[in-house]
Amino acid sequence: MLPRNGEVCALATPRRTAERACLPLDRTGEQCLRVILARSDAARAYVADFSRTVELSLVLAAADPFDIGPEVVALPSPDAAPAAGQVGVWLQGGSRAVAVLDSAGVRRFARVDGGVFSTNVEAFVDIADLTLF
Repeated sequence: MLPRNGEVCALATPRRTAERACLPLDRTGEQCLRVILARSDAARAYVADFSRTVELSLVLAAADPFDIGPEVVALPSPDAAPAAGQVGVWLQGGSRAVAVLDSAGVRRFARVDGGVFSTNVEAFVDIADLTLF
């Protein structure tokens, strides 16, 4: 959860039409985050975890996740955890699992298996888009 009372400050500017990469400030995608400043330990943990969530998202969506960088490592199983600071990837056929350790050392993951998406990352789940039955 985002720390309150101005603990995290962000600077965003309008998205430029030629810009390929943009970390959107909100769902409109009109503003791109440029700088995030954390002013407390809790805010630094929040920003670190936010960064890990962005990495999870990028690696999950990448055509070849191992082209992203040396911090992306292969996992021996879909439930394995990578070392701190790394993004772990397990691939088998059309299935993919991506995992990181958050600032508290908790394994966060996103997995696509047989067309089924599962995750324990709250930011990936938008309650307004869920249908419960």
